[in-house]
Amino acid sequence: MKYKIIKNIKYKSNFKKNQIQFTCLKLIIRNTYLPFLIRWEARLYLSSLTQKSHKAYLKRYCFLSGRNRGIIRYSNLSRIEARLYSRNKSLPSFVKNNW
Repeated sequence: MKYKIIKNIKYKSNFKKNQIQFTCLKLIIRNTYLPFLIRWEARLYLSSLTQKSHKAYLKRYCFLSGRNRGIIRYSNLSRIEARLYSRNKSLPSFVKNNW
């Protein structure tokens, strides 16, 4: 489990390094007023960048348990940990709702 979290941290750092470059290249590719050859070169350069630094490779992990499923975005907790902490009322924004 620790290996996956460490790998995800590496992906996040690669994504942060290349985020501006990705967005600039995508803007160039989508700009129809530019010549076709410039847009084509931007496409080739974008495909040559490492795919591991793309946003799709990032995953959210619970910072307490390390689970990757059922993560609540607001708190970065898994649903199980959020339930446990909301029962103890240690999370002020979580309230148990009844149907």
